[in-house]
Amino acid sequence: MSENPTPGEIELLEKLALGLLIHPGDPRIAKPRLFLGKIPEHFPIDLPIPEQSRVMGTLARSETQVEIVMESDLTPEAIFSFYRTQLTSLGWHELENMWLHQTGGFIHSNFGPHTNTTFCQGSDGAGLTLSAVPLQNTTTSVRIDLSLDREANPCAQQERQAKMPRHIRHHDLFKIIPPLVPPQGAQQYGGGGGSGSDDVHTSATLKTNLALDVLPQHYADQLLKAGWTQIDAGISGPLAWHTWRFTSEDQEPWSALFFILKTPEKPNDYFLYIRTTWIKPESNANFTGWSSNAITFGTN
Repeated sequence: MSENPTPGEIELLEKLALGLLIHPGDPRIAKPRLFLGKIPEHFPIDLPIPEQSRVMGTLARSETQVEIVMESDLTPEAIFSFYRTQLTSLGWHELENMWLHQTGGFIHSNFGPHTNTTFCQGSDGAGLTLSAVPLQNTTTSVRIDLSLDREANPCAQQERQAKMPRHIRHHDLFKIIPPLVPPQGAQQYGGGGGSGSDDVHTSATLKTNLALDVLPQHYADQLLKAGWTQIDAGISGPLAWHTWRFTSEDQEPWSALFFILKTPEKPNDYFLYIRTTWIKPESNANFTGWSSNAITFGTN
């Protein structure tokens, strides 16, 4: 790119940026556009911008799906406080339980327990997801995902899910599994997860020089604090585990398995895994352990 780019170079740069930001086949995409350093004119939502914050740009995936990127000198907590006050005064409401349970499972070391929350103008109005993540240079990265499409409105989605029969409902990782932070000085990186109608699971990698026999209690203390009841525990070779029971927010009984595996080829690396399973009403058997398909770990 030259110091004084030509119109053709600017057009090529925009096409490159859009190609990196969007994915072919994304149903939200319709005539995507980029707006450098600003929010589009005639924006349909009165969106307040906090002081000491700068709009870096806007990605309009379509007329109803917009993402705004900002940089702020405020802390994430101050950003959340600002939008909670401002949006509430404009008639928005925070999605129930989102602030208290927005991050569940293994917390990435670079994120705090609260990195995002969602606001709605009602189930028939717009939905807005706000995220704020601290950067290493003491600034905060702020992203606002706005949906004007009722089908994509998170409040409408929550209402539809609540009306689904229990046997086809997918459970939210953020509500079933409490936030699990690493020991002080350790690095924890999420490895993904998923949920179905009867189970929720997630995994992570932990980097620490702590011994295997120290780690289970660190995580057990957090699960106990969340109201879980420990059923059993053990350690054998490179593997430590516990089993649990707890009651979810909708007063349903669940069982859980948590294990830590010490990675043989990397002495300071551990694999963490937690899986929860709904105890169906027709099941009267006492919980005596954990049975599942075999999981094989190996090295090349």
